[in-house]
Amino acid sequence: MAEITEDSFYDVFDRLAVSIASFSGKEDMMRRIIAHRKELGLTTQMYNCSTNYPNVFALSEPDESLWTMEYLAGMGFDGYLRWAMDAWPQDPYASFDFDRFEAGDTMLVYPDRPDSTDPQISQSYRLKMIGQGIRNV
Repeated sequence: MAEITEDSFYDVFDRLAVSIASFSGKEDMMRRIIAHRKELGLTTQMYNCSTNYPNVFALSEPDESLWTMEYLAGMGFDGYLRWAMDAWPQDPYASFDFDRFEAGDTMLVYPDRPDSTDPQISQSYRLKMIGQGIRNV
């Protein structure tokens, strides 16, 4: 969901992911929507992607990942949705950039080298900080 209003149609979705940018300045309304959905047994997640700040981009401050988890818990969200976990660019060892996205926006984990005999996925520091934020909550 990219735009939040006082409409009641949110009840038709059993799971709803709401962009953090969509309720900036409308936090009280968002809390009411979340509480109403909880009463109905519905799940509401906070969604984060390009152009939203704070964020978990490669150049974001590490505490932005912590803050994001603490903020969503304080708002009452049931969970967190990040739009990309492993959408690596053509050569992630040359650059983390995509044409239209900030560095790191498309990945929270890194691939192993193509010539690795035992390929392993590595967590980004940003993903580790998200985990720490969840543990803090």
